[in-house]
Amino acid sequence: MRVECPACIRWRRAVAVVVTVFTTLLSHGLPASAGDILITAGSLRMAPSAGPLSISGDRGFALQSRVSAGAGIFAPYTTCNLTSGPCSPGDTVSLRAAWSGNDLPGTATLDGVEYTHVGLTIAASVEFSGSFVLPSFDVPLQPVRAPFVMTGGFSYSGGRERLYGSGAATITLVPDAGLPGRWRVTDVLYELGGPLPTPWASRDVGAVGRAGLASNVRDAFVIAGDGADIWGTSDSFRFAHVPMLGSGSVVTRLVAANAVPDPFALSLPDTNRFAKAGIMIRQGLPPSSAGVILDVKPDGGLEFMVRYAGGENTLFLAGAETSGHDVWLRLSRNSAHITAMYSVDGVSWQTLGSVNVPFVTTELVAGLAVTSHDPGALYGALFDQVNISGQQLTDNLLAEGDFEG
Repeated sequence: MRVECPACIRWRRAVAVVVTVFTTLLSHGLPASAGDILITAGSLRMAPSAGPLSISGDRGFALQSRVSAGAGIFAPYTTCNLTSGPCSPGDTVSLRAAWSGNDLPGTATLDGVEYTHVGLTIAASVEFSGSFVLPSFDVPLQPVRAPFVMTGGFSYSGGRERLYGSGAATITLVPDAGLPGRWRVTDVLYELGGPLPTPWASRDVGAVGRAGLASNVRDAFVIAGDGADIWGTSDSFRFAHVPMLGSGSVVTRLVAANAVPDPFALSLPDTNRFAKAGIMIRQGLPPSSAGVILDVKPDGGLEFMVRYAGGENTLFLAGAETSGHDVWLRLSRNSAHITAMYSVDGVSWQTLGSVNVPFVTTELVAGLAVTSHDPGALYGALFDQVNISGQQLTDNLLAEGDFEG
């Protein structure tokens, strides 16, 4: 029988702890050397059989890989195609999918160097995280769309790079023939988004626990935001915005808004009931700026709120109840007068309320706002039909060099 000295045992345990912590940090996307790589394009289709992964981003990074059949984790399919699991109308289903190591054989390029042995001597990993809500059987059968966040890593001779990005998933469903009242997932298409179109910009406003993300996927906007709240005397959220220099409007449809769990979470977290996804017009980007917001909470409740001046308390003005998805939102500005409206079809609009805000200048910012109301967690929203007017004060009569023009 082999006997080890107590000091040796303590030493081995200490080394094991250090190695475990280091490995955990790497698996959570913290790079061992150089910086992060934003993924700005790519897709992965998952059906009963695995599909190819193709992604690209900063520093000329590109990864072409096959997802090994039967390997990794693909939660939407395994959850809803088994005899148990949350697959009835109204249930929330995880979008989690993850592959690493030899699950991803293929080739990659980084900084002009090609790597042909990905999955062997070169390691890559990808994790998609998000969630979606299963629809009612009463609505016409059509694919469901939902936001997701991608994280991952690329390990090579130069070190390890963290991969990150966001996008929209399209989920194809059919009624389960064997289990009435349940859905089956037949196909999921993950599409990574690119930069927001000019002149859009995106940033975190206020202190956040996790950096937010914003991307553009086939004319839809994906906004994933952390933040304590949009409320009180100061805000904390993710904001995608453009200048609003004159009277105009902000219009969009909120397609879906769902929790974005940690990619390594074994179960879906509870979404904070005060999470918000909506549209905003505000004086500027400081957290305590004056402004108005029209948002949708996870339960479908609408909120129209105002902060009259910088540093003052935010006030609730009006609300309404909706389904929480496919809700059209509009804020119309006429100088200091702002009107909030909503619609379930984009044709017939209901006025929620109006307010006069004494902005100190006419140069405002307007756009899409998302907060998780839970620092350290992300809340993802998918917007389409986004239209913002009022980006100029007046027409420039000299734009063509003469008054006739």
